[in-house]
Amino acid sequence: MARPGLTRNRKFLRLARVLGGRAIAFGSLGLMWEVGYEAGDPRLGDSVSVESAADWQGEPGRLTAALFECGFIDETPNGFEIHDFWTHAPRYVRERAKRETEREERGVSISELRREAGRKGAEARWQAQGRHEASDDSRMATDCQLASTPSTQHAKDKIEPTLSSPAADATSSSLGLTLEQAIEVWRSACPHLPQPRPTAKRRRHLTARCRDSGFVESFRDVCERIGRSRFCAGESERGWRADLGWLLERPDAWVKVLEGLYDDKSTAKNSASPDASMLELFDEEVQ
Repeated sequence: MARPGLTRNRKFLRLARVLGGRAIAFGSLGLMWEVGYEAGDPRLGDSVSVESAADWQGEPGRLTAALFECGFIDETPNGFEIHDFWTHAPRYVRERAKRETEREERGVSISELRREAGRKGAEARWQAQGRHEASDDSRMATDCQLASTPSTQHAKDKIEPTLSSPAADATSSSLGLTLEQAIEVWRSACPHLPQPRPTAKRRRHLTARCRDSGFVESFRDVCERIGRSRFCAGESERGWRADLGWLLERPDAWVKVLEGLYDDKSTAKNSASPDASMLELFDEEVQ
């Protein structure tokens, strides 16, 4: 990333003269700075590392000597580094370095940061899906009300099979679990969570989940884990609550529940606020 006014800078013009052209000087500096910006570190290393960063194809040592002579790199006991790196680094590089320093001071690893950020993103998607599903259920309830009148008996005949007919549930039944059975297990294990109604959409999702190896066998255990989870019960900053629609629609939701990602933490710090650090870390990641 070339700096504004670079090609009119006296140091640059001198480097171009030494290397034999402005294009060579411009490209070498741009590639070298890009490596530093990507790493968030002005340190380049020895002469070989400097010229590798700039993709120098000429005589070994010549580019390093020219960059040093013209003041674009400095020599330190640990090798060469980019001159005035933090003075000219773009804003996003400086802000990323600041967040990284704060992360290290808190003792949070990169993998933890990414995992918690991903969980917050998933929570936002689940909330959005819940709103969409609530809207679908509302429209279906309206359709059923209209179907109950004599003038719309034909429409009623079309709606009811999608909700309760054996034919609509045959596929999931043959795979070991019907929607009615799933709802019964959910109500038993999670009486404090939103209680589902049978819909065509949930039947389709249940059929897909039943084809996942291990889903049917572990379904009761999954529901019981959700029922014991404070996070799934809405004890978080955003108040998200698990429901059967989420469990059936998200292909990896039941696996994550079995892996313990939604279990209550054992330490007092985590049990006080199940997702406080998750929300904070995700905000930092997306900035």
